Amino acid sequence: MSNLNENQNQNQNQNQNQIENLNENQNQNQNLNENQNINQNQIENQNQIENLNENQNQNQIQNQIQIQNQNQIQNQNQNQNENQNLNQNENQIENQIENENQNLNENQNQNQIENQNQIENQNQNQIQNQNQNQNKNQNQIENQNQNQNQIENQNQIENQNQNQNQNENQNQNQNLNQNQNENENQNENQIENQNQNQIQNQNQIQNQNQNQNQNQNQIQNQIQNQNLNQNQNQNNISINENNKKEMEEIFGDSKIITNYEYYLNLKKWIDPNFFQSMKLTFSSQKQECSAQKFHEICDKKGSTLVIIKSENNFVFGGFTSVGWEDQDEWDSSLVSGSITDEKAFLFTLKNPEEFPPQKFPINLGYQQCAIRYVDKFGPYFGNWDLLIYGNFKKGNSNYFGWYYQAPLGISPFSEQARKFFAGSVVFEIDCVEIYLPNNKSN
Repeated sequence: MSNLNENQNQNQNQNQNQIENLNENQNQNQNLNENQNINQNQIENQNQIENLNENQNQNQIQNQIQIQNQNQIQNQNQNQNENQNLNQNENQIENQIENENQNLNENQNQNQIENQNQIENQNQNQIQNQNQNQNKNQNQIENQNQNQNQIENQNQIENQNQNQNQNENQNQNQNLNQNQNENENQNENQIENQNQNQIQNQNQIQNQNQNQNQNQNQIQNQIQNQNLNQNQNQNNISINENNKKEMEEIFGDSKIITNYEYYLNLKKWIDPNFFQSMKLTFSSQKQECSAQKFHEICDKKGSTLVIIKSENNFVFGGFTSVGWEDQDEWDSSLVSGSITDEKAFLFTLKNPEEFPPQKFPINLGYQQCAIRYVDKFGPYFGNWDLLIYGNFKKGNSNYFGWYYQAPLGISPFSEQARKFFAGSVVFEIDCVEIYLPNNKSN
């Protein structure tokens, strides 16, 4: 029994040990499971951290790409702005060069007119000088004649004195026989001196005659020069008479071009073939005026001169070498109704700024819209540079200086430019005259 009890006790102890071992094993297993869970959590956290890092890297890369794209777009915009500024600067420089060339041409024309006036003044001065020289020469001739008379009188007096001396010598010779030889010698010397004096007098007379001949030749040359100058003056007079005759033929019916200076400037600016053949075809004071009537009369006629007189008596207008003509299709890239003309220009003959008469050519790059065809308007130059409407009673120069050159010293689009022609942007019209080629079809 005691052995059994011992065995049971031993078995119980073993069982308890086993139970304790099992409990320890369980605890170890639990610890292992916990460690595994911790490790898994750590792995998951590491994966999440790596994913976050990858996302952050991707976001950083995307942000860098976006920043690079934005920088490229900014650079492109800057380049575009710089190109636009360069183009604007080039256009401004070209316009300045054209304005300077225009001013140079105008200055040259003014200088030519001044030179012509100076030449006329010089001719008049030469004529006056020639007349004065003639008077001087005549006075010289009279003085020479007086000198000759004086010389002759002196010769006569000398001869009389010589005769008296001879008589005295003869008396002396008679009274003084001893001195006869001496007196004879003296007489001979006197005779020789007299001969020499006569020779000198003759030489002086010959020199005077030569001077007279020279003076006469000078007088003849002056007379010839006067005749030449008179012929030149007559030619100039005939040219002026021809101009006046031409002015009467072309502008005889005009209510605007009554000033000779206006005529000369238009003749200088306009092609002579058209100028000499044109005639007044349309006048707002002589016929019904409307845009429709204007296009009926003036379309498809070629070169056209438009002259405007405002209510406040300023005179201006425009010229086109191609004229107005409707088309079935218009270039969509241009302003509607645009017509190309490289020779078109605007002009002023009298303006409120008191600028001299001058013309304003089309700006470079705008020749394709020198004039516009709009059926509800009359003559239309550029894009509101100069326009007639309202049954030819109103005009507008709202954008003068845009397509056509502005006057030197006046900025395009400025208030001064917009009011340059008639003192206001919108102006009242007193009269419009339109000149077309003098063809049978007109």
